[in-house]
Amino acid sequence: MKLAMDIEELTRIMVWPGQVPEWLVRLTGVCELSGAIGIVGPALTGIKPWLTRWAAFGLSTLMGCALGYHLMLFQGLMLVPSLVLLVISAYVGVRRM
Repeated sequence: MKLAMDIEELTRIMVWPGQVPEWLVRLTGVCELSGAIGIVGPALTGIKPWLTRWAAFGLSTLMGCALGYHLMLFQGLMLVPSLVLLVISAYVGVRRM
């Protein structure tokens, strides 16, 4: 969504894309997509499985930043998806060590 949708449409779904520059929204989308491919790709192909760990820790870092941003703006309900994704990605990263 963060790569393909218009910023106005994203703002209707989520509040934060209207509060930050467009390049940051697109960069977040690229990082999330790269992390997802980095987690799933090596598991499916068996090629360079150590990449899964780094992709998971990268996603954990991104979700930690998202968690901090939502805490800073007192967006309580938006903390839940960031926290859940942080825990899941950290778990995957630790389990792949």
